[in-house]
Amino acid sequence: MTKRSYRLGDIASELGAELKGNPDTEINGLATLQAASPGQIAFLANPSYGRYLTETSASAVILSQSTADQCPTNVLLLDNPYLGYARLSHWFDPAPVPEPGIHPSAVVASSARVSDTACIGPQAVIEAEAVVGENVVVGAGCVIGARVSDWRADYTASTGNPGPRYRYG
Repeated sequence: MTKRSYRLGDIASELGAELKGNPDTEINGLATLQAASPGQIAFLANPSYGRYLTETSASAVILSQSTADQCPTNVLLLDNPYLGYARLSHWFDPAPVPEPGIHPSAVVASSARVSDTACIGPQAVIEAEAVVGENVVVGAGCVIGARVSDWRADYTASTGNPGPRYRYG
């Protein structure tokens, strides 16, 4: 698997954070203040962990203005550091990213609309007039019922047998 790496400036921009430091710093993972190594980003939201800030080896820390002056490395300033860290966590998710497309064993009604960026897994069923939006993953054996129209980005349907049915109205 390819290791994901992002520029700190790009992370700051995406999170809406103020960056104090080098925007070209490469970030390739997440860690706690205590466990972080160079290339990783950490966060400080709970003041009881502040004692670890001055000794962190993280390449960057997400924190609020009140502790920024104590940070020995690059800083991303946010009002809610925990939320910023949570939003960033999926960037480094090691789960494989499904390829867009419709598996040959899936059944898709001719009146259904499936985005080109969606992934429809083996033996999945997309019923009449259903709409499957961009970046949606419908796992193996899942059924998207007739006229379901609210499947959009970041939705994932997955199951074992038998597949669940998602119905609209």
